Amino acid sequence: MRRLTSLTSRSADVAARERLILWHSQRLFAASSGACAIGFAWLVHSLGYGPGPIAVALICQLAPTIVSGRLAGSLRVLRHGRQRILAVSQVLAAFACLAAMTSGTPAALIVIFLAAVVFGVARAVFDATSLDVIHHLVNDQRKVESIRSLTARHGEGQIAGAVIALSAGALAGPSAALACAAVVAAAGGLCSLRHSDLIDLVIGEKGPVAHEVRASLRVMARERRTRTSQVAGAIGAGLAGAQAALLIPWLVGGGAHLGRWVAPTLLSAVVGFWILRAPLARLVRILSDRLAAALAFGGLSAGYLSIARVEDPRVLAMGYCLILLAFGILAGLANNVRLQALSPDTGPATGLAGAALWAASGSLGAAGSALLSGALAPGSVLIVMAALAALAALAFYLWITRPVPRRLLPLALRR
Repeated sequence: MRRLTSLTSRSADVAARERLILWHSQRLFAASSGACAIGFAWLVHSLGYGPGPIAVALICQLAPTIVSGRLAGSLRVLRHGRQRILAVSQVLAAFACLAAMTSGTPAALIVIFLAAVVFGVARAVFDATSLDVIHHLVNDQRKVESIRSLTARHGEGQIAGAVIALSAGALAGPSAALACAAVVAAAGGLCSLRHSDLIDLVIGEKGPVAHEVRASLRVMARERRTRTSQVAGAIGAGLAGAQAALLIPWLVGGGAHLGRWVAPTLLSAVVGFWILRAPLARLVRILSDRLAAALAFGGLSAGYLSIARVEDPRVLAMGYCLILLAFGILAGLANNVRLQALSPDTGPATGLAGAALWAASGSLGAAGSALLSGALAPGSVLIVMAALAALAALAFYLWITRPVPRRLLPLALRR
């Protein structure tokens, strides 16, 4: 490990090159993550299981992200070498996809769950290491911009991964989606091998980024605007988790009966979202926070109602596109406000804190959807989700703008 007091002109050029490679590998791994999430859910459903096991697979994939901050600290990223960790994590994710895809034993469901855990650990390690690179190789003046760029690459990769998985799945089923996820993750690992050993540079006396996570959580909880946007993002993540556990069983045979048309229907919605994402980003910057949140949750409510009550694939595609646009508004709002509110020292840690918050919310949403599916028909669960989204829209527009009293904060966040 090499420690510098500041960035020279040469080391600044090296840092820029390392960040560029990191952007490419982030986009590839995010694409693999998007494809893998769809592939796992689709594969579990193809084995004859419903929302419950799908929710378990999703929780297995998200659980490591909840503890990504502690995971980064326990790995001592700076001592092990960032290049090795970035490359190995993606190769490990590729093997997890292949293991789930090739499992044909009676214990196939257990293998899928284990593969989801391995993939989630690999993703959490990669994210923590990526933010550690920004923490040490980016000047404070450009740190927020770099985090924003990394987040943008993640979003682009997720959309590309969904397109890849749905396109491959339409042709050859969920195994093809997982095979594509494995190939893309392996490509990301090869890209990470292009990093030089100078990626292990440490500028100044900065410690691991994991040490700043608690400070980030304190700011996110105590600042009114940041807290409001993060609560909106967390509720959206919970609805996304509930939707992920329910969507494929519902569209394939639960009520919409799309059958082999499920992949083309979802694919057309994702493409529509890709086309509209640039105007969507401008809309988020123009609207006030509470109006943007209210608009997003209203869109989610309308989208869930359209999916629950309509069987026409074209209407379902438009409804799902509306849902994606609403999630895009919530994600853009939460990320923009979080990055604007925090200092350069705690900026990279906000990525870990935000990811952990959303992963926990998504896991709770998936578990809640699975429990409701045991008592209600899938269409009724979608209507419940639409009602919850409508209540959230009303609440954000009328009420959730007040600061949290200090006495209501957890003890760890008061200091």
